Amino acid sequence: MSISVRYMRILSSMICHSVRLHPRRDFRQGVADLIKRCNKKLLDYEAKLHLVEKFMSIKSDIRKIHELTNDFKKSHNELLMNEIEAISNQILEEL
Repeated sequence: MSISVRYMRILSSMICHSVRLHPRRDFRQGVADLIKRCNKKLLDYEAKLHLVEKFMSIKSDIRKIHELTNDFKKSHNELLMNEIEAISNQILEEL
């Protein structure tokens, strides 16, 4: 038996077992069920951890720092550096 055939049998067995399928049940349905269940788990984790929300917030802050840095290069205004420092401190606190 080749490695790929053996791998597919093991994978099929794992998917069938993980979604509690009868081995004769349609394999595609088993994969669809597994994807649906994994998606629900990911949504549950996101609801608890808010990782996407945190990522988007930090990404926005970094974009602001980038803009302020470009402005500082043009004007050498020290107030811009204070704002950059405040935003970077905020990012560090969020992490």
